[in-house]
Amino acid sequence: PPPPPPPRRISAISVAERVQEEIGAGGVGPLPKMVGYQVRMQRSITEDTQVLFCTTGILLRRLQSDPELKGVTHVIVDEVHEMTVQSDFLLIILRNLLRVNSRLRILLMSATINAKRFAEYFGGCSTISVEGRCYPVQEFYLEDVVETCRYHVDANGPYCNKKALHSPELPAHLERMRGAYKPETISTVHLLDSSRINYDLIARLLHHLQSKPSDGAILVFLPGLTEIQCLYDDLMDSPYGFGNPTKY
Repeated sequence: PPPPPPPRRISAISVAERVQEEIGAGGVGPLPKMVGYQVRMQRSITEDTQVLFCTTGILLRRLQSDPELKGVTHVIVDEVHEMTVQSDFLLIILRNLLRVNSRLRILLMSATINAKRFAEYFGGCSTISVEGRCYPVQEFYLEDVVETCRYHVDANGPYCNKKALHSPELPAHLERMRGAYKPETISTVHLLDSSRINYDLIARLLHHLQSKPSDGAILVFLPGLTEIQCLYDDLMDSPYGFGNPTKY
């Protein structure tokens, strides 16, 4: 499956606040706010709300009670290329909805979308391509990170795969790494529990990156708010100085 997307709730709230600020109508919240958001049990909607940012699940729930989306003029679906169960189901409903609500306009957005494929699915609709700049990207894999950070997994720690610990025979893909990586790197990758988020390794990598001169920032993608909070707490308690308010 594709990697988990950034937390939808955080995105909906932060983008709503930014749009509200850009149009100069004050913050998101009470009257007379023009932009609102709704995510799970949290919402900021008033009678003056004209633009609503919400998650796919919220829109599907709205369609249950209002299958024709009466009063809605435009539906913008961002990151449509992710092709999740919910987003695929939403596109099916929206395509059928166009037959009964001719006033509705649907905009699908993505930086990596196969525009021709989606246009054909929606009956040959128009497409708009906005050119952007491409930046050089250098890919590093888990074994590169382990070797660069000189990371070793604790056999008694939470990030060790206990089954691999008692199975010294390496899988074929690790055997092919011999000669390209150090033996201890291959052994560590073999012992890592891939079902867990290794906050220790992330902290070690961040420490390595911040030790190098750079004008850029570091962006870490995690599945949800709980994982973000866990990493934040670990970084604040780490020996690498991330809790220093004068530096970070």
